[in-house]
Amino acid sequence: MKNFSIKHLIAAVIGLLILAVITVGALGYHATQRSVDLLENLALTTANQQIGMSDLKMRMETNRSHILQALQHNPENKHASLHNHPLTFHSDFIAKNSEEMRKEQQELQASLRFPETRERFSAWMTASDNLGIDMIGNAMRAIQSGQWDDANLMLGKQINPTYNKSTEAFAALQKLMSDRNIRQGKELHQELAVLNTVVIAAIVVAILLSIGAAFYLIRAINTPLMQAVAVARRVADGDLSVQAPVNSTNEFGQLLAALRDMTASLAGIVKDVRSESEVIATASTQIAAGNMDLSARTEQQASAIEETAASVEELTSTVRQNAENARQANELAASATQIATRGGTVVTEVVGTMGEINASARKIVDIIGVIDGIAFQTNILALNAAVEAARAGEQGRGFAVVASEVRNLAQRSASAAKEIKELIGDSVSKVDAGTRLVDQAGATMEEIVQSVRRVAGIMGEISVASAEQSSGIEQIHHAISQMDQVTQQNAALVEEAASAATSLQQSAAGLADRVSVFKVAPAAVSAQVQAVTTRRPNAITFQPQLA
Repeated sequence: MKNFSIKHLIAAVIGLLILAVITVGALGYHATQRSVDLLENLALTTANQQIGMSDLKMRMETNRSHILQALQHNPENKHASLHNHPLTFHSDFIAKNSEEMRKEQQELQASLRFPETRERFSAWMTASDNLGIDMIGNAMRAIQSGQWDDANLMLGKQINPTYNKSTEAFAALQKLMSDRNIRQGKELHQELAVLNTVVIAAIVVAILLSIGAAFYLIRAINTPLMQAVAVARRVADGDLSVQAPVNSTNEFGQLLAALRDMTASLAGIVKDVRSESEVIATASTQIAAGNMDLSARTEQQASAIEETAASVEELTSTVRQNAENARQANELAASATQIATRGGTVVTEVVGTMGEINASARKIVDIIGVIDGIAFQTNILALNAAVEAARAGEQGRGFAVVASEVRNLAQRSASAAKEIKELIGDSVSKVDAGTRLVDQAGATMEEIVQSVRRVAGIMGEISVASAEQSSGIEQIHHAISQMDQVTQQNAALVEEAASAATSLQQSAAGLADRVSVFKVAPAAVSAQVQAVTTRRPNAITFQPQLA
């Protein structure tokens, strides 16, 4: 399908449209024939209704016939002996036949579609007293009761006149349905004939219009396409002076206008390329000269970077030695921190021990106070004993001597307790003073530990900073080495750029020769082309700026 021409594609599309129209017409024709069949089925339904009505009329006559035959069973009738069947034969038949008549009446009445038919059918039912079923039943019951005269009277006065009216109403109903069937058949055939004619005419008109539209489309599409192909071929041959004819504003007119704008733009581009190729040649010469100068300065820069690399190497060694010294100082500070921490721990233990001694001394003071109290009580008791011995006279003399000794002993104990208490008090005062001094020593030691820790932290930070500084100097040294390598590579690239500039100059000359192949009209650049070319940026002259 991609390689088919547009006119062939359009012809194929129109052909498919014609085929579709024919198909639709055929389907319409088939639908009309189907409608005919359906209407014929409707007519068949009407015929079946007429047959059902005739069957009901026939059953009415059969009921009356059985009444007549039942009357012949009258013993006074000379033909009674000819009937060798019982009277119930007729009564049973009439009962069964009447029941079937009622069912057929209901079904037939439900199948009627037209109002006038239902009206005539109701008139028939009225004229026949609902098919005479009740009258026939009354007559049969009279016969079974032996009322033969009453039955004959019913037959002559009621049944026969009603049946005559029923026959007239039935004939009118049949005539109505037959006339309508004939009329509908004629109208149906006339309408179908007109419909078939209209369908065939519409198909023919659609085919003719499709063929006319196909020729018009082929002509409307093929002509501008051929013009566009001709313009494109001339442009492909290098002729940019061609002008595409634009005679419309539709899609093909837009295509030709786009080709015209493209040709004008190409003409402007070719002119710009011719002028700018000369600029490129001049710029390439300047680039070559600048690259030579840049090469010399790059070599000078490489020498300076080598000297810088040597200086950085010496600085790296010095910083590395400083980092090592800082690390050793950090280790010494850490050791001093540990020693100071242990000293602080010992001082803390001494403070605890002094506190325990102070507590023990205070307990001794309390005990001596108790002893002093006991000596005082003993002295009082000795005085009381001496008084009692004096009262006893000669008998209490020995007891007075003992009391005197006890009193002396109590006084010496009190004196000794007092001296011990003074000594212990002095010791407690000195222990308190020692405890305060030890507390001050502990606080001082704690401050020393904190100071040593701060010194150790500072030395650690100095060590880390020295290590980072050493690492940074190493990176700087590595970067300068890379800069040295890159500078050497840049020098080689500058030499290659100089060679490339020479090659660019030669390519610009070749480009000018290639562009000269295009043919451009002297005044080819129209207002639209000028608008296009003025939007293009001016040629940029390269001026190398060397530091």
